[in-house]
Amino acid sequence: MHRKAFTLIELLVVIAIIAILAAILFPVFARAREAAHKASCISNQKQVGLALLMYAEDYDEMLVPATVSTDGDVKGDPPAMPHDSDNFALTWDRLLQPYLKNNMITYCPSDLSYYNPNDAQGVQIVGGGFALRSYALTSSLAGGWCPWTPPRALAAVPQPADTVYATERDNCAALTAQDPRGGLDPHAIWNWCAQSDQESDTAWRHNETSNILYSDGHVHSARFVVGTLNRQGVQHGGPDPWDDPGIFRFPGYDWSESDGSLWSAKHPIPGDGAPLTTDQCGL
Repeated sequence: MHRKAFTLIELLVVIAIIAILAAILFPVFARAREAAHKASCISNQKQVGLALLMYAEDYDEMLVPATVSTDGDVKGDPPAMPHDSDNFALTWDRLLQPYLKNNMITYCPSDLSYYNPNDAQGVQIVGGGFALRSYALTSSLAGGWCPWTPPRALAAVPQPADTVYATERDNCAALTAQDPRGGLDPHAIWNWCAQSDQESDTAWRHNETSNILYSDGHVHSARFVVGTLNRQGVQHGGPDPWDDPGIFRFPGYDWSESDGSLWSAKHPIPGDGAPLTTDQCGL
């Protein structure tokens, strides 16, 4: 019996159907994968939150400083900026390692700022392994950077459930490590981007949402909302970096300034928590 072969038109129809199904399903799969990354990021942030509270308990209820400086200038080199045994400028994530004991906990799997063609996994540390950081502490809790300001006491946070402690932010040092043309050692500038002064620093990595850690340890996802000013640098894994920044209306913060600068050291925190300083980079 002679079997009839498929005609060209029939093959084209089958191919078109497969292409249509792929176009429908691939974005669904991508969003599902990102949802899994978001859940992992939330888990990491919760562990960071526990470590932050453990640090405060061990240091007379003083919150961890975003950076450590000996002369009031966060951008200084040693001895102004102390370094750890792996030669990283001392920042909150390095200070928390005795509690975390894992450099991956401060990393979000959706953070693309560590990607390069050579598949580098982070910034090399002594003895092997890599350091990664995808989050930044708010200056209103962890201290200012210009000039350097010490962190806030835990008892000076009136409404911890409303007070943002850490946001998602790209690591400037990681970006430099992937582009060695700048000639900067990422270890020496590990303090860059360790803290955040304004919401426009935020990386909206998870289907245009960002995970926010509050000072009571809980994590909440905020959705990207188009603002009015240009974004402060490239934010990998989120909306186009040259779009307007997200201005999500975080409750309890002072919105008298419309630029989204909510949590610098010169801004109050929810519950009438006094600012840490009246000066921020001469402003």
